[in-house]
Amino acid sequence: GIYSEPVDDPDQILDDAEIFYALIGSLILLKIKPYKETKYRYFIYNEKLQKAQRLDSIKDACILLPDDHGLVFSNGYYLQNGESKTFETDLQDMLYQERIASPNGEDFLYVFCQPEQGAYVLLQYNLIEQKLDTPMICYGFTRFEGGELICFSGQDEPQKHHTLQLWQTPYISDSFQVPHNRILTSIKSGIKISCGAWQNAMNCWA
Repeated sequence: GIYSEPVDDPDQILDDAEIFYALIGSLILLKIKPYKETKYRYFIYNEKLQKAQRLDSIKDACILLPDDHGLVFSNGYYLQNGESKTFETDLQDMLYQERIASPNGEDFLYVFCQPEQGAYVLLQYNLIEQKLDTPMICYGFTRFEGGELICFSGQDEPQKHHTLQLWQTPYISDSFQVPHNRILTSIKSGIKISCGAWQNAMNCWA
C-alpha cells in the first residue's frame, strides 16, 4: 500500500471511518477519523508522486502558495514536487490572518495568529528559490512604508523591559519611492531596540 498507520480498532474497514477531502491541483487533503476514535488525522496525498504524508499542522489553516507551488501552514510548507518542511513550535490552534506580497513579485509573507495568546507567526516564502525561511514568532508587530518591520517578543512572566526587533524587509508600500541605491532583499537580521522605540513606531504607524 501507499501509506499505513495503526488504529485503535484493527477490525474496522474503510467505510467505518469519517473521511473529508479537498482537491488542490495534484494534491488531495484528507481529514480522517478512524472508527471509535475521537481525534482526526490529517494527510496530504500527492497524486503525481503517489505518496501520502501525515501533517496534522494543516488542521487549523493551510494556504495556497503562489503559482500552485503547494501549501503553507503555520509551521511549514508542502510543495507540489513532494518537498516538505516543518518547524518545531509550541504554538497550537494558529489561524491564517493575511498574505503580504513584495513589489519584486518574489517574496510573500504569510501571517498566522493565535488570538487567545496574542501570538503571531510570520513566514516568508521566496518564489524563485521555492524556500520558506525560519518562522518569526512574536506577540505583536507593525510595518512601515519603507518595509521596516518591528516585532515584539513576549515572555512567560511579567517583565519590566521587553525585547523588540527591527527588521528590514522587501514588503514596502505601493506609494513608497525606493531610493536608486537600495536593493529589495529578503528579511535581514534584526536589531534590538527599546520599548520607547516601540511606542514611537506605533504612533508613527497610526
